[in-house]
Amino acid sequence: LRPILLTTLTTAAGLTPLMFEKSFQAKFLIPMAVTLTFGLIFATVLTLLIVPVINLIFFDVLAFRNWLWGRPRWTGVVEEEENASP
Repeated sequence: LRPILLTTLTTAAGLTPLMFEKSFQAKFLIPMAVTLTFGLIFATVLTLLIVPVINLIFFDVLAFRNWLWGRPRWTGVVEEEENASP
């Protein structure tokens, strides 16, 4: 989490002065700086917040569906069958 946030914040902070530059030479670079900055911020929010939340919602719905249908909850432990032949 820390390296991702530090990379995002330093890149966004480094490109922010370029976005507010008024010179003629910078007018060609401003669209690139805006695209990189907001794209990076959007991707970071998507990766660190939205995707984990969607995963949690999916697993909650799956657990509720299994509870509703009376299926046992999967614990990750595979039990051996009693009548298994060697």
